[in-house]
Amino acid sequence: MIRGFTFFKSFGTVLKRQSDEDKVLLLDAMIDYMFFDKEPDTSKFGEHILDIWESWEPNLTSSKEKAAAGSKGGTAKKTPKAKK
Repeated sequence: MIRGFTFFKSFGTVLKRQSDEDKVLLLDAMIDYMFFDKEPDTSKFGEHILDIWESWEPNLTSSKEKAAAGSKGGTAKKTPKAKK
């Protein structure tokens, strides 16, 4: 489980244009997906909310993967080459 993720300005820009009800749907989906590994119930989404979610999901997935990799110490240490 990750402790944080990158929240892009574009997410906020899109959220500002939504109704309060749709903001809640999107933010709940984002929180559940990022922090609790729970896929959103997209059947609750209207078509435009589904479009937004599908455009955000690749960035969120990438952010989650990078955060998980970082929690393991970053890049793997290179093994020293044998001397000839």
